[in-house]
Amino acid sequence: MALCGYKAIPKAKMLSVFIVLGVVSIYNKLLDSSLPKHQLFYVFGTFYFCLFLVISLLLMDDDIGLPNKYQSESRVLGWIAYCSISCWTLP
Repeated sequence: MALCGYKAIPKAKMLSVFIVLGVVSIYNKLLDSSLPKHQLFYVFGTFYFCLFLVISLLLMDDDIGLPNKYQSESRVLGWIAYCSISCWTLP
């Protein structure tokens, strides 16, 4: 909300539904593959670790991060952060 404003929340919730569906379908395809389950855990864990690390570093940036107090729905970092947080607990 600090990046995109409260008016973007309904749109972000709708977008996150489609993102979660995509992540679940990829996860299910990988479950059906010959990849061992513990390696799948490491793949998703590493992916989300790197994703949240990049998001946390970008949130500290003066132009696109939290120090910029201007709220706009065009701030992509807010959308990425919301959708990432909404689907990281799935797998």
